[in-house]
Amino acid sequence: MRDRLSLRCESAYERAWYELEPTKGYPNSAAFVAKVWKGEFSLLLCEIDPETNGDLKPWLKDVRKWKRCGDAVLFPDDWRKRFECGLPSPSATGLEDGALTLVSFDPNMCSKRRNVKNHKGKHKKLYQEDLDLAMYAVKCLKGGILMQLSTYSANGPNRQGDVIASTDSIIEGDGFTRCAVVRVDGHMMSLVYARNVSWSDEITGLPVSFKAWLPAR
Repeated sequence: MRDRLSLRCESAYERAWYELEPTKGYPNSAAFVAKVWKGEFSLLLCEIDPETNGDLKPWLKDVRKWKRCGDAVLFPDDWRKRFECGLPSPSATGLEDGALTLVSFDPNMCSKRRNVKNHKGKHKKLYQEDLDLAMYAVKCLKGGILMQLSTYSANGPNRQGDVIASTDSIIEGDGFTRCAVVRVDGHMMSLVYARNVSWSDEITGLPVSFKAWLPAR
């Protein structure tokens, strides 16, 4: 399977995967950004898992040495605690003021629930007030913003259509536009939103491109 896929490595994502995976194990999203993006960048990673943090620390130490890296910071706790302080402007991280900001969430499930207290596995889910917090954190950022949410489980009251509607009601209410819904199956999907991104129309083709790409993989 690996040999067949390697021969058909057509996308930048695939090429990065096969360069990263043999030595790094399962690549994280930040590793893809650092690999694929050729311009200047800064990273703020929020990771609550101690073992993953142990892997990230030496990697970030190396990334900080790159000339095109403005800053690379690890917040080793629940992301909510960091977002309560707001997100730094691009200029505060060594980039040009107004540079593009990408905010990426990778929960196991997006939930329509609110006011969940001490729920087991809470850090693996994204709740409605979490989206409120995300909107607060990016409210004062200048420049374009892309926000991506990927989920892996949709069931009961949290079916894909329900999640899309509830997420739209919060994110689009704060100046964002949903550009794409990319579905793998009835559970896995990614939502992409944009604010002040002049080329956001290019993102609308992601679902069609993904459906054309998936069967061959």
